[in-house]
Amino acid sequence: MSTALRRFEQVSLSRDVLQVIGASMRYAVFFVPLIAVAYGLLFVLDPEVAYRWGFEDGPVEWLGATCLAVSAALFAWTAAVHAKNGLSKFWLTALAVLFLFGAGEEISWGQRVFSFSTPELIAEQNKQGEANIHNLAFFHALNDDGSKKSGLARWVTGERMFSLFWLAFCILLPAAYVSSRFLANRLAAMSMPIVNLSLGVYFLAIYLAAELLVPFITGARGDLGYALMETKETLYSVLFAIIAFDLAQRARTGNHGIYGSDRVVAKA
Repeated sequence: MSTALRRFEQVSLSRDVLQVIGASMRYAVFFVPLIAVAYGLLFVLDPEVAYRWGFEDGPVEWLGATCLAVSAALFAWTAAVHAKNGLSKFWLTALAVLFLFGAGEEISWGQRVFSFSTPELIAEQNKQGEANIHNLAFFHALNDDGSKKSGLARWVTGERMFSLFWLAFCILLPAAYVSSRFLANRLAAMSMPIVNLSLGVYFLAIYLAAELLVPFITGARGDLGYALMETKETLYSVLFAIIAFDLAQRARTGNHGIYGSDRVVAKA
């Protein structure tokens, strides 16, 4: 690589990093109050009310399921109308199916709405006796004796795999796209939808805020750990819906890269 091209790469990377930081600061006007209010309600509301809000079929869970369904619809619409090629349509369709699955799982496929019983095969293995996959013993975070899973088993729980997905799709891939022109070329060749990193970083903000609140959410106000977990997952779902809308908008205008145009140049 020539000195001039290397210097151009360094300037381009610095520019892109500054754009990520600047856009993240602008988004903070929306996300910081949202996160603060969502978690703050757990301390302001009566503990029993907060517990019911975050329990099965409560408003928090339904909001999360709705946002996942909206994400699925946006990905499906983008795949059908604005995919730039066959590979792009494949990725977007896969995302639509994945988020539709997540929405159904979140509310146990409407089991308590439509009052249908859990299939016997699933009921035998489901920790909560529900018609869903993520609460099967294999994917549950706890062993039969109530202890937390360890080793490899702790990495195949529903919650952990969900976290690994947003970490990879919304932070690591966009970071690779921004930081390396070589990787940007490879990802562009795969027609991979690239999340706006300025939005993706807020997954970390949601996660870290929840972790910091864990010691304070139990004790005098009772154990609201489950409500905290549901609130965190719903915030993730809201952010996914925003990301799906952002990707749809960029696809609609023909801007498939992160900052309005594909970051693809001659091979690095």
